[in-house]
Amino acid sequence: MIWTNAHNIAEGMCLAIRNFVEGDDHGKDWSKVSVTELCDSPLRRFLKLKHGDEVTVDYADYLWAILGSAVHYILSLNKEPDVIIETQMKVKDACGLSITGRADRIDLRKDKLEDYKVTSLYTFKKNLHKEDWAAQLNVYAWLCKQYGINIEHLQINAILRDHSKVKAITEKMKGFEYPEIPFQNVEVPLWTPEEQLQYIKDRLAIHLLYNQDSNVGNVPTCTAKQRWHKVDQYAVIKKGAKRSMKNFNVVDNDKRRALLEAQGYMQHKGLREDEHEIQTRGAEDMRCRYYCEFTEFCPYYKQYVKE
Repeated sequence: MIWTNAHNIAEGMCLAIRNFVEGDDHGKDWSKVSVTELCDSPLRRFLKLKHGDEVTVDYADYLWAILGSAVHYILSLNKEPDVIIETQMKVKDACGLSITGRADRIDLRKDKLEDYKVTSLYTFKKNLHKEDWAAQLNVYAWLCKQYGINIEHLQINAILRDHSKVKAITEKMKGFEYPEIPFQNVEVPLWTPEEQLQYIKDRLAIHLLYNQDSNVGNVPTCTAKQRWHKVDQYAVIKKGAKRSMKNFNVVDNDKRRALLEAQGYMQHKGLREDEHEIQTRGAEDMRCRYYCEFTEFCPYYKQYVKE
């Protein structure tokens, strides 16, 4: 990695961030895939392994990451009977690719696997990573099974980094729902062993298709969900017109509902698809624009986002 310090972060913090990030034990090992990588886009893993030494990153981009790691470290110091804390697991697939992961907390008394997340209140409240977290925890449960550990319950323990004690009081007085403290937990659905294994096989098959000799143009683009694609509004408009006939706002990140409302409006008004269309307003790939460190090597970013 090529590091920059555009915001003049203290030297000691920069050194800690750099050691933390570059100490990632996956490095450039094509034979390993972490649980997070397994559930994520194969393109991101490919770009990390192929160009990890060439990407330019700023220390400021990793401040939240070290906060999360600090929380994990503090929680790992607590020793409890019949509880396994921060245990590293590794299982080699028949095809030669090893799945690695570190389970945060396994309560052997309750057959429960718990995962700690340091996240924003908005992300947690809107369930923006609900499916990703469910997949991750179920893969962890499968890994535990390979080590002879039975898991019957999955739980996310979330620390809400942007929680406001003032808002907790004022929002409640207004009748709005707001967490009283900067912590929330939620149960995650446990898949059947067959569902867990099938998911892992499907994801491994995708990642195994692309190795260090692959052409980046052949690696599939991240999905809209993996790009954190957002849409503010769907607009029904006559083709060639400047102004829309009716707009449908996306509420609570429910794009499907807004789109169905727009389609229903067209059907109700008898609008023909060859004369009218539904356009997206405020569409943006949030991860590509603001949170991905591999954009300078990504074909999708160069072609669609940057332009």
